[in-house]
Amino acid sequence: MTQSIAKDDEWRKGWILVVATSLASGISAFHTQSIGSVMKTLTDEFGWSRTEIVAGPFIISLVGIFAKPALGFLIDRVGPRRIGLISPWVFGLGLALIGQTGPSIWTWYLAFVFIAIVSPAVTGLVWSSAVVSRFNKNRGMALGVVISGVALLGGVVPVFMTWAISTFGWRTAYAMLGGAAIAISYPLVYLFFYHVSDLRRRGMDHKIPSFAAKTADRQQQPGMTLPEVLRSSRYWRMLVALMIAGGVSGFFIVHLQPLLMDAGVSAPVAALAVSLIAPIIVVARILGGFLLDRLFAPYFVAAILIMPIIACALLAILPVSAALGFAVAVLIGFSMGAEGDALPFLTSKYFGQRNFSAIYGFLLSAFALGYGGGPMIGAMIFDAMGSYTPLMAFACGALAIAAALMLTIGRYPDFAERPTDATRDGASEIDGRSGQPSTPAT
Repeated sequence: MTQSIAKDDEWRKGWILVVATSLASGISAFHTQSIGSVMKTLTDEFGWSRTEIVAGPFIISLVGIFAKPALGFLIDRVGPRRIGLISPWVFGLGLALIGQTGPSIWTWYLAFVFIAIVSPAVTGLVWSSAVVSRFNKNRGMALGVVISGVALLGGVVPVFMTWAISTFGWRTAYAMLGGAAIAISYPLVYLFFYHVSDLRRRGMDHKIPSFAAKTADRQQQPGMTLPEVLRSSRYWRMLVALMIAGGVSGFFIVHLQPLLMDAGVSAPVAALAVSLIAPIIVVARILGGFLLDRLFAPYFVAAILIMPIIACALLAILPVSAALGFAVAVLIGFSMGAEGDALPFLTSKYFGQRNFSAIYGFLLSAFALGYGGGPMIGAMIFDAMGSYTPLMAFACGALAIAAALMLTIGRYPDFAERPTDATRDGASEIDGRSGQPSTPAT
């Protein structure tokens, strides 16, 4: 009965935050989701190879190794709202700058350096911080709804860009995309985006959920210190698994459309197949969030990683067709949706809220490094061999390793009794399935 009241309390006081941040976060992958639509246009106009083009998103991954943890530290100290109020404007400008590049490939790279610096501030790294502070019993579901916004809006991007490029040209298309990012995100952040500490500071205590009433100050949040996290082997196992998953996801987001077009599928149909990933991600993130609140998360993630293994195997064995493209889009969409939920959920469950944003920043950097590196590796293999098929077997093996690593990270720590030093002297752990204490795992 008490748990039910707590759940109702969280949704009653925080539903508007979840809806607003879901829509606001939808802009965060516009730069990546647009690449597949513009790739052939850039090759025809400037003679750039696919490897050169996807090096732009890869730059984001490299810069993100430093930018995301740095932003995480900043969020833990000044709060996410201040950052969220600025980020849509600079990100929208970055998208418009992409449309001013060429004919030199270095202008393309410079635009993506700018995007790499500003884009972390419109990702779940900012939005999840506030949601985690205001949801506990329903954290998985709340995060799932928030992160689904990326797919909800991003699914429109390939179709929109294909239409805008054919109607106005690719330069104007990017300017329109940047304007849309600002118009969608900023009003929602200004009106509804509040961390629990912002509510306390503004005297809005009636909106603070009961579980957070005594820890509205970020410095009082339970969790591990950064040195403890970096010494934990479970952190590094999780990091490697997420990097592999990100690499496969990034490959399909960027290369599925040109892969289908190379096989003779028309551009509109190929774009439609890629766009199908987005609504599937929305469903998977909401369903995945629901399941994360009820299942042991590492086992759930390991099971989800089977889906891209099946997708890669199908592409390696069967002739590429529109039907196969749609099937692969469904499998990748479900996998990406669940992975997106799991990243902030696992961060909060295994490392706590004390340094949530900084730790999430490190793990998100690993995922992003894979997300940018996957398309780069795929492009290099295609340019060298004229086919994506050799990559499929490699991806299957790497994903199997990622699933195995997720099965070894151990049980959830219990931070309840010692909020700020819960793990310093060896916290007990809770079995994610039975809820019973057990020997700590590293």
